[in-house]
Amino acid sequence: MQINGDPSLGFVLDLADETLVVIREVNGVAAQWASPSGKFLKAYDAILSVNGDQVDSKDISTKLKTTGAKSIGLGIARPTLVEVVLKKPGDLGITINYKKSSMGIWIATLKDGLVMQWNKDHPDKAIKPHDRIVTVNGKGGHSAVLVEMLRDQSETVTLQVMRYPKVA
Repeated sequence: MQINGDPSLGFVLDLADETLVVIREVNGVAAQWASPSGKFLKAYDAILSVNGDQVDSKDISTKLKTTGAKSIGLGIARPTLVEVVLKKPGDLGITINYKKSSMGIWIATLKDGLVMQWNKDHPDKAIKPHDRIVTVNGKGGHSAVLVEMLRDQSETVTLQVMRYPKVA
């Protein structure tokens, strides 16, 4: 993808996950730009590379500030939304991470538990590290709200998860 012209690229990034750079908001020049296939940048898209170089949240700012560049090439991964229904009792078997400014909460690690069983039963919808939980039992919102919802004692936990293509 190329975004030409304006030095203010017009997107805000969620850099809370050290590995995966996620677009939080698109405006300005980025909101008006479309790829040759007609796709626009959207919230939750992940930036995997800048000008062909792989990036993470620690180095993306440096790579985006290419002095004198008239265009910047972005490698983008678009997530898919998957609904995951987990039946309790049992441990979810995930470690989650988030920051106050995070878009959703992201899965840091998987261990034995309900999510791992889900992955075995639904390999085409397998959840993996760096995927983002964006709603719990139909409710979205701030990351702290989602964490609290995960602690709910209801028998069924329904998650909407943004699944990303292979990362890192």
